[in-house]
Amino acid sequence: SRGPLDAAFRLALAEAGAEYVSYIPNNAWLVRATKEVAARLAAHPETQSVLPWEPVYKLKAELLVLAMEDKPLPPDAKLNLLIFNGAQAEVLKQLQQLQTATIAEDRSPFGTVVTVSPGEDWLALARLPGVQLLERAYPRARANDLTRARIGVAQNSRTTTNYLGLTGTNVLLSINDFGVDGN
Repeated sequence: SRGPLDAAFRLALAEAGAEYVSYIPNNAWLVRATKEVAARLAAHPETQSVLPWEPVYKLKAELLVLAMEDKPLPPDAKLNLLIFNGAQAEVLKQLQQLQTATIAEDRSPFGTVVTVSPGEDWLALARLPGVQLLERAYPRARANDLTRARIGVAQNSRTTTNYLGLTGTNVLLSINDFGVDGN
């Protein structure tokens, strides 16, 4: 956008036929659109530019470094692919064609997340039009077993008691975010 994003600009996107996906700093939105819709958006007076969502934009930092240095993924690495809404069936078919093993599927507020075991040409996954983002998939691990030693309430992570008597119960947590337009 040529200026701050507002409801009028979002309405212009919708009227042109674009599907809003997410915000991109600064003053940009990721949208899904046909070539015809992209041309209409480019002609809109409030539009600064319309750019394709290139594969390089899809890579999280860790993967971007590997791609720029033309390095393979570590052995047994898994990837999470965030799929655009409405593109899941197409992407799953393309993954089969690429002989990429699908390990898991999960839903997120941003779309379907598919965990895969990629082949040697892992960058081919970023070239799939239905893929929004790629990141390394790591097995989930409890963080609290390490936190005790890090914050100094225990000498090691295996201690079942601590000198402060902290148990983790009755803890209040407040997460404050500001600057989000509720409308």
